[in-house]
Amino acid sequence: MDELALITQSLLSLIKDKTNFNDSSFNLWFGELKLLSLSEDKAVFSTPTPLRRTILLNKHKELIEECLLEILGFEVSLEIESVETNDEIFNTMIKEE
Repeated sequence: MDELALITQSLLSLIKDKTNFNDSSFNLWFGELKLLSLSEDKAVFSTPTPLRRTILLNKHKELIEECLLEILGFEVSLEIESVETNDEIFNTMIKEE
């Protein structure tokens, strides 16, 4: 398992420990969250849909950032990309060609 996957696994485990989400809710919002890149000041995650991205940023951003601080030992800003959005853009570009 690579370092980004290990950080993701640690993050998800810590979020689960710190919250009282039932398994269904946890899996719905956090289950497919993946760390794509990490620098000294930014963590970029992906999630499958724009709705999940919106909910994570609007409802759980502080929780994710707090857990990342605990895991990493330093603060990072959080970015979340929607995989579906990227796929939609790609498909639109192909259709236009």
